[in-house]
Amino acid sequence: MDSMIGRYSFNLPDFQQNAVFESPGGNPVVREGDAFSIGYAYTRTFSLTVVNDFRFAWNRVVVEQDGLTPR
Repeated sequence: MDSMIGRYSFNLPDFQQNAVFESPGGNPVVREGDAFSIGYAYTRTFSLTVVNDFRFAWNRVVVEQDGLTPR
């Protein structure tokens, strides 16, 4: 018996935090946190006592923050 499953997901958020003080004392902070994920699994059952299981996953998270340039 064979079993396979795969998945792909992504998240592209964009946050903006308002400044505590008004300009020129403070600027808002712009933060981007892109995330990507891929997963794959394959399972093969040869008999009641022999099972082969393969799994692969890859994740990438990138966080960029800019508090110097107002948007």
